[in-house]
Amino acid sequence: MNRVFQRQACAHGACRFPNGETARSGGGGGLSVSIHCARRVKDMAPGRIPWLALILFLTPSLATGQSLQNPWSRQVSLPDLEGEQLVAIPLDDTVYEHTRTDLHDVRILTAAGDAVPSLIRRRSTTEDQTVARRWTAKNVELRPDADQIELFFSLEKEDPPVTSLTVDTPLVNFEQHIEVWQTADAAGTIEPKLLAGSLLFDYSQYMNVRRLTVALPENDGRSFRLVLKTPTAEQQSSLKLLTRELQGGNETKTTEQFLVERRPFRIDRIQLENARVTTTVTGYRNQPWDITVSPAADDPKEHQTLMEMTTHRQPIGQLQVETKSTNFSRRVNLQQKVTLRDGTQDWNNIATSTIQRFAFEGVEDEKLTIEFPPVRAEHLRLVIHNLESPPLAITGLTASGAQEEVLFLATPDQSYQLQYGDLTADAASYDLAAINRLLERKIEPATASLAAATATGRAPEEPSDSFINNPWIWGPLLAVLIVLLGMALYSAGRKMDALPPDQAQG
Repeated sequence: MNRVFQRQACAHGACRFPNGETARSGGGGGLSVSIHCARRVKDMAPGRIPWLALILFLTPSLATGQSLQNPWSRQVSLPDLEGEQLVAIPLDDTVYEHTRTDLHDVRILTAAGDAVPSLIRRRSTTEDQTVARRWTAKNVELRPDADQIELFFSLEKEDPPVTSLTVDTPLVNFEQHIEVWQTADAAGTIEPKLLAGSLLFDYSQYMNVRRLTVALPENDGRSFRLVLKTPTAEQQSSLKLLTRELQGGNETKTTEQFLVERRPFRIDRIQLENARVTTTVTGYRNQPWDITVSPAADDPKEHQTLMEMTTHRQPIGQLQVETKSTNFSRRVNLQQKVTLRDGTQDWNNIATSTIQRFAFEGVEDEKLTIEFPPVRAEHLRLVIHNLESPPLAITGLTASGAQEEVLFLATPDQSYQLQYGDLTADAASYDLAAINRLLERKIEPATASLAAATATGRAPEEPSDSFINNPWIWGPLLAVLIVLLGMALYSAGRKMDALPPDQAQG
């Protein structure tokens, strides 16, 4: 009976009086037990104060909700709607200039200030794209001659028409004239005719320029003849032989002789291609962006040309170099200005590419576009490596990239506004089932526009390392918590060992 009473009287275990006696029923014993338990809790409180203080300190920080403070608002101009309809708002330079990189601060609100579920995605476009099919010519017949090489081959029954062919060769530093003929068929329904004449070349000793492909006009040929004008490729040696004639100790004549190596023009295979098969594909719409480009600055010490750009933080994924120069191939780096931990600024490489232009004897090859993953940065820099060559005559840069849009369901009797600019905002969590269902059904949204930006009068806090997300605070704090937890467990274990066996089990 005593043991049962002890368990009911104190939920923390058996309570003892100062003289060591346990509580018993009857005669005010319950009051004595309550007073003693209260004293016991009071005595143990100092050991629990650090835990209680820590909980009280953390609770406001963890429970504090975020109130969005977007400082910018733009009225949405809706198109003519027939009932509730899916609407898209393309984001422009002004929005990108004042939003977070992840666009978590962008919100659609009604006139009453209620949030409207919305989805942000890249603007897409659907178009017909040419898809190439490539295969290797089979059963090629070779007929070498003293002054030319002829190759004959025919298409298989299932092969499509040929729109271009590539002569694969391991040789470098050569020029080779080629003719592509369509030959007559056995039934006499196809007349022989010249389809194309071109120049195959490799100028590796001057720059990385090589062309082995011949484009063909539309044709119905099933058998072909290739004519290579010279069976050998000549390569001039970089060494030369000097011959001097002396008379009476004086030089009377100097002769320079260059060594020319004649090599058989080896062909590994003939690659065929059909590029007239089209398919409908969906891609991202490429939007030109407004940027400010500083004049090109040449660095003779580093043999570089530097061009700095100031943007509105649009998502830029492509740069087009404008230049008057020809016959060049240069490596380029795209850099982004970053702020280091010590507050200083530096340039960080984000992309590497090559720009080139070649125009010589009717042969043209150009690649002046630099493509890279989309980046939103206020300051960019293009570095052109000139090596020992003269700097290029750069006349300008243009930027473009995938534009994003905000999708939401709008009704014609409601007005909406787009708000943004709170750099501390978290991502919104909406029920987007209806919008996703419409997108799955390939429903094209109606396009809305934005009015000029107006200030809302709200001033958001600047992003900073708060208590919750500061690792320099959480690290030591977690270490202290682990130590306190270990001390508490150790103390509880010692107290359990000090209890009598019957009370420890009870």
